[in-house]
Amino acid sequence: MKQLPLEKHQVYDLILKERKHQENKWGRNERQTIPGYLMIIEQELAEAKEGWIKNHTGRNSPMAEILQIAAVTFAALEKYGLTEFAQNGVDNPKSYLNEEDLWPNE
Repeated sequence: MKQLPLEKHQVYDLILKERKHQENKWGRNERQTIPGYLMIIEQELAEAKEGWIKNHTGRNSPMAEILQIAAVTFAALEKYGLTEFAQNGVDNPKSYLNEEDLWPNE
C-alpha cells in the first residue's frame, strides 16, 4: 500500500512522539556526547539501509528508521543547541529561527 505524503505538522508530531518513545526507553541521554549522537545516527542510518535492502516493515522499515534518525537529531539539537549560528554572525538563533519559520501554518 502506497503511503500518502504527510503535512509538516504531522511529521513534527511523529518526531515528537518518537522522541518521547526514545526518552521512555533510554532516558533523556543527559550524558550523551556529540560523537555519541553521531554514532547513534550512523547506526540508525545503517538500519534504514538494511531495512531497504531486506524489505523490512513496521518499526524496522526504512521510513521508521528515518523517523528515529530525526528524533535522535532533535535530541542532539535540544541538548547542544545551534552554536554554529552564533559563530557565523547570527547572535540569537532563536530570533533567526523563529517559531513561524519552524512551524508554518499550512
